[in-house]
Amino acid sequence: MTNAAFIFSSTDFPDKDRVDIWREMFARKIAGFDVEHADSRPFFNQTRFHSFGHVNLAAHTSTAVRFRRTRELITGDGLDDYLGLSVCVAGIWEVMQGQRRMLINRSTAGLVDSTKVLDGGFGPDSPEGYQELLSLRISRSELTKRVPKAERLVMTPLCNSEGIELLRNYLQMLDRGGVAQDPSLGELVGNHIVDLIAFLCNDEVVKESHSGGVRAARQAAVIRYLEKHFSEPGLNAAQIAGELRISRRYLFDLLNETGESVTQILNRLRIARACRLLADPKFRHLDIAAIAFQSGFNDLSYFYRQFRQQFQEPPGAFRARRALQNNLDSQTTEAGNTEKSSLHPLTDGKPSS
Repeated sequence: MTNAAFIFSSTDFPDKDRVDIWREMFARKIAGFDVEHADSRPFFNQTRFHSFGHVNLAAHTSTAVRFRRTRELITGDGLDDYLGLSVCVAGIWEVMQGQRRMLINRSTAGLVDSTKVLDGGFGPDSPEGYQELLSLRISRSELTKRVPKAERLVMTPLCNSEGIELLRNYLQMLDRGGVAQDPSLGELVGNHIVDLIAFLCNDEVVKESHSGGVRAARQAAVIRYLEKHFSEPGLNAAQIAGELRISRRYLFDLLNETGESVTQILNRLRIARACRLLADPKFRHLDIAAIAFQSGFNDLSYFYRQFRQQFQEPPGAFRARRALQNNLDSQTTEAGNTEKSSLHPLTDGKPSS
């Protein structure tokens, strides 16, 4: 079970009702905004709502929309004790508050004040695309306690590219995987998010070595990088650290907390891929050396040793055993289908004539 409160998808409702349901049930009641569709295409929105202690996260994928927070909503919805922060994954997010205008894209982020009237819109990068936005609602008191200058940064684009990337990757990881439904863990994750916002704001009191949120985000970034690039032969710690703009020592320090080294993680991911290729009949034209190299190993004998160590059999025996199992499963399925087709259809509980 995860901490995801619920998921809204416009496709769950009749076409003619989708915008109205989104406006009344979600935009006004949960986010405190009035919205209108602003796209030539049919309305689409999917939003996943999460709660992490004093931080709420909404991950949106949407066609273009205009929004406004009116004085009426501010007075009546009780959502005035928070600051909002938005990070784009794709598309742009524009907001006007008072005499100030802020445009947010993948390279910037921005804070808004829930106690003041605002309006704006968000839309995709192209006519065929969708806008993807990670929207945070943070307790004002908790954020200003951690980032004293937060309210002075409202409606000022935040351009700390490293901080934005860390925050975006961490939020995407949370959105994909969720967090066990444990209040204390949710509070910890919420604190990590506030740490990352403090880092993003270049707050002088933030010391990375003492910031659990920044370390957690960097650790997530390392794991994500390894999961994305593990099949590249020759990938090593120096290259990984360089790509992530951290030192090798800090890389080792981060991974030490996971209980696995760079080599162990790479071997685990590479062996898992090799297993998938060996077991899949679509790849039976590939010999074992080709599978090893496609999985990221550049030393065939090392691949054999690692494979045997994990499965107590060589790759060839593993492949033969899985092929036999696939054949048996296929025969069982065919026999079951034949048996079903020989049965008489029933009419009112009796075989039809």
